[in-house]
Amino acid sequence: MVKRSSRSLNKKCNHKRLPLKPYLSLSEDNKQSLDGKFAELQRKNKDSEKNVVKLQQKNKDSEKKLEQKIKEHARDISSIAKLEETVEDLRYNLASKYQDKQRYESAAQQYRALKDLKNEQRNRLSKNTSGTDQAVHDAKTAELKYSHKLRKMLIQAKKYPEAEAELERLLKRRNEFYSNDSSLQTSGRDYAFRNAFELACVRVELEKYDRAINQLEEIWRKRYNISPKCISDVNDGVIQLLDDLEAKNRGSHVEQVLKIAFEGNSKTAPSPSVSAIAKRGFSLYDKGKSGKATKYLQLAWNKSSPADKPNEKLKLGWYLARSRCYADNFAKALPLLNTISQLPDTKGPPSKDKIKTLLALAQLKTGDIVTAKDNAQTVFNKHKTKKILPEALDCYQADILLHAIAQEGHYVGKYTNAVKIWEEVYNDGTKLPLDAAVHHGKQLKYHAAAGWKLADEY
Repeated sequence: MVKRSSRSLNKKCNHKRLPLKPYLSLSEDNKQSLDGKFAELQRKNKDSEKNVVKLQQKNKDSEKKLEQKIKEHARDISSIAKLEETVEDLRYNLASKYQDKQRYESAAQQYRALKDLKNEQRNRLSKNTSGTDQAVHDAKTAELKYSHKLRKMLIQAKKYPEAEAELERLLKRRNEFYSNDSSLQTSGRDYAFRNAFELACVRVELEKYDRAINQLEEIWRKRYNISPKCISDVNDGVIQLLDDLEAKNRGSHVEQVLKIAFEGNSKTAPSPSVSAIAKRGFSLYDKGKSGKATKYLQLAWNKSSPADKPNEKLKLGWYLARSRCYADNFAKALPLLNTISQLPDTKGPPSKDKIKTLLALAQLKTGDIVTAKDNAQTVFNKHKTKKILPEALDCYQADILLHAIAQEGHYVGKYTNAVKIWEEVYNDGTKLPLDAAVHHGKQLKYHAAAGWKLADEY
């Protein structure tokens, strides 16, 4: 067999071979077989390359289709969002109109629907890759806003069971309220504090008194890192809560609230102000409930300080002194009247003469006859028989003066002075018009007790 040069072999092969030396050692048949197999592999490789190109093209087509679907989906989401915005605006406007017309139950229905809408939106955005963190946060914030409005309308509509459930859900979502970390500061803490207090008030309406008291105790333990405005609002709310308990004749629970809110030495936040407590006392006294008013007025007086405005302290002391006198507790009224009589004169009520008249009465009732007589005489010389205390306390300076004279020891001219006073009381009635004279006759009847006492002594 003729030997071929390696160069001629390489010229006939356009592909790489195995190392030439092992290849040359093969038989001709094996060489041809190997060349055929190698050529087949090359064809398959080319086919694979073509398939790869086709697959790449298909992938590009798929990517285009996917991108198109994503755009279409985004347009759908945008359409849904726009539709939801339209629905939201319509429902919100409708709720506002219901609220303005005091149709609170109808307003609550709209706010509930709005809350559910935002809840669905938040869940959808959380699951969807197109939902940004900001969008999810905005939906959550809006849901909370509508939840707050819903609970407000439920309370206004007196739907207390539903309001309780809504407030409980709100508080479960506000973990910051239940944290024991006193350094915690969040923008939602004020809301949580208000919601917790509202829950206590709602439970009072549901007559769940013990749970309401427990709720209030928890609130007072956590009065830290709360804005002054929030504390002030809740302090005012406590006064209203006491009103509600008083209206339901829950005396024992009133005492518990007073102990929690007013008498405790809270280091977390100031308790209701003196003015708020006093305001409650004034309201009760003006409604003729002087017995219930006394505890508020006394509490406010105990919490007052020399730095308080003179006119405010004067008014507080005056109300408290009158409530004590109304209960015939003149021993406790006397030091109060002595204190407020020494306060600087103010433009507001009561006048110095009113204080002096009631002071004379307290002095008379506690046995300080001489001072009572002097004070009553001063007022009588200025106002004669005119009644200067227009209230349920039938307190006349002339009557106090007559009783003081009657209780004094014997002295020259005692009865002469008494007769002069009695004559002025009697004669004043003859100068009055008929209606006023009838009223004056009732006053004379009131003074008759002092007159009879003097007559008996004489």
